[in-house]
Amino acid sequence: GDVSVTSSGAISTTGNSGTGIRAYGGTPGNVAVTSTGAISTQGNYARGIRVLGGNGTITSAGDISTLGKEASGIHGVTIGTLTIDSDGSISTAGAESSGIYASTDAGATIGSTGDIATAGDSAFGIFGYAKTGAIEITSAGDIATKGTSSGVISATALAGGITIESNGGLV
Repeated sequence: GDVSVTSSGAISTTGNSGTGIRAYGGTPGNVAVTSTGAISTQGNYARGIRVLGGNGTITSAGDISTLGKEASGIHGVTIGTLTIDSDGSISTAGAESSGIYASTDAGATIGSTGDIATAGDSAFGIFGYAKTGAIEITSAGDIATKGTSSGVISATALAGGITIESNGGLV
């Protein structure tokens, strides 16, 4: 079914898998998360915002910081379309902890105006993957990554187009 989460306060978690906001929807359903508060997590697999479902929408205006392995700031996985709009800054420290991570069967649109900093191996500033649809990424903030096999922006669309527009500094 459909799931909608709205959060305006600050969120802080400690411990493995202690995700700040986690929203799961059924495969034919829609999952929407709107967050305006700051989110801080510490622990492996402790993502700032995580959405799983059919179609997903994530809107985040607050700053997000994570510390731990596979602890992305914003993490969306859908079988339908996925839209991510992030206006706050995102910082991650940990292997495979991307600032924004989007994996979808049907295509993703990712917009980010805040700065993104990652410190960990295989941690991308923005990572987008689509099996059948297009990937569109627009970034206005600075993106800095540190770590082996890390990158600023990574986009893969197996059967769709890729559009990337970045107006910030890339390190």
